[in-house]
Amino acid sequence: MYSNRQAVNVFIDQETNGKAITFPLILKPLERILLSIEDFRMDNLLPNVTPLNNKLVITHDVAGVIDLIIPSKFYNVTQLRDYLNDALRPYVTVTYADYQYTFVSVNNFTITLDTTCRKLIGMAGDAVVSSLTPAYTAIMPNKINMTATSYITIKIKELAVDMVSPDTNRDGTFVRIPLNAPYGETIFYRPQFIHQFLLRKQTMRIMTLELHDDLGNLLTDNFTCSFKIEYVYVPPDQEIVEPEKIDEATALFTHYDGNVKIKPFIGSGGFGLG
Repeated sequence: MYSNRQAVNVFIDQETNGKAITFPLILKPLERILLSIEDFRMDNLLPNVTPLNNKLVITHDVAGVIDLIIPSKFYNVTQLRDYLNDALRPYVTVTYADYQYTFVSVNNFTITLDTTCRKLIGMAGDAVVSSLTPAYTAIMPNKINMTATSYITIKIKELAVDMVSPDTNRDGTFVRIPLNAPYGETIFYRPQFIHQFLLRKQTMRIMTLELHDDLGNLLTDNFTCSFKIEYVYVPPDQEIVEPEKIDEATALFTHYDGNVKIKPFIGSGGFGLG
């Protein structure tokens, strides 16, 4: 049940991030805060090459081990191709056609798994070995993907919340913003379906947002973000029971409904009451 207090909108940008909210949010007895994101805006100036995906490693019959570090910035397909050709000359040549890179040499070579720019060059999960047809050639198995990230992950340092996803661990994620604008344009996100979190905090004076890309890089670009804070009453018999600690190795997801704990059986796909 909603409280009779008016909802509050909190606006946070790069300048106010981590600073005290101008008025403290203090709850009355039995009140809880219901927090949701209203919208998010940021210019897409994100580099698609960062220190976490900037390495290309080739073992070459003549040149030996070529350990190339690509400078961090945003590249389009032809810019990256041209940079690789300059850096790998005269041992390896890179061509581009039909959204794929092809590496060519007069000697045998292998693109190893030490390479971290796999998504950018279209490399899959295995090392790529050249084949003699007619020169030593390695055609990348996948299409290239030059996007900097698929999502911008937002975490709030002061809050213990988790957006549970089958392919990620519980890491305090509040929301994931899809990268819905090409490089140089503005990312704008307003959720069609509102995701709300019921908080256990009795007061809230500071909200510090941490923005990360898919690789885990901390993003420091300018942004604006609006949150909606609503007040609801939670009767004592419906109070949320939080676990002290969850063993992620044995319980990928644990849901608490009142005093009833539901957890998955390992290997069964079902649920049991604990």
